[in-house]
Amino acid sequence: MLADFFDVAAGSGAGGVLAAMLFARGPRGRPMYSAEDALAFLLRRVRRGWSGGGGLVVRRHAAAFGKAFGELTLRDTVRPVLVPCYDLATRAPFLFSRADAAESPAYDFWLRDVCAATCAAGAGSGAAVEVVSVDGATRITAVGGGVALGNPTAASITHVLNNRREFPAAASIDDLLVMSIGTGEAADRRANGRARPPEVARIAAEGVSDMVGIKCLFAVPASFRRTQTPQQTAANKFSDDAPCFHCTHARVMTISCIWV
Repeated sequence: MLADFFDVAAGSGAGGVLAAMLFARGPRGRPMYSAEDALAFLLRRVRRGWSGGGGLVVRRHAAAFGKAFGELTLRDTVRPVLVPCYDLATRAPFLFSRADAAESPAYDFWLRDVCAATCAAGAGSGAAVEVVSVDGATRITAVGGGVALGNPTAASITHVLNNRREFPAAASIDDLLVMSIGTGEAADRRANGRARPPEVARIAAEGVSDMVGIKCLFAVPASFRRTQTPQQTAANKFSDDAPCFHCTHARVMTISCIWV
């Protein structure tokens, strides 16, 4: 299983769904889904209409996530998982994490709701998602992780370095091995040669995501690898020459927001 090769996973948007599925704990303490299962689930959702506004899409996602995860929460993962969203109530990013969930039930959320939150469309689409912690103490009005943390790599590095309980051997950034998975570029959505507001937002978010990748490369040049498909970004061109995979203290996998 892919989870056997990494110590922490972070994902944004559909990337967050992949991370949650790959690291969700099954009945025997092993990962519930293989990489093939997770990819097949995601492709089915895309074919049935991943993006778009309105409550119908939200309800479809909620039903699918409920079937996939049942009553599993952030605590029920084989490795630490980090999934971002943007909270309209506080106007700030919110990072779902197993470490916070272990500290307090006020920060433990059902995985089905975590996935719905990180995949929610923008507020203007009417598809924001109300998410409540398992004890009802924390409420979030969430829109997708791509709004603020389309590339969660920097957040995951900071999380590991400040999480002594789960990563006691990760004393510095040199103790990390980071595999950052980009998601390429969505099909051209321009109409009449002009970019619509959603297109402008997507371009801005993808630009920020690429910059995060480049900055992380320069911060951890010896142990950072970013893959990007189908096209190569500057971050990918740089990282192809970097000597990687020599570190064993904390192996980090991140999956950028998938724009579909």
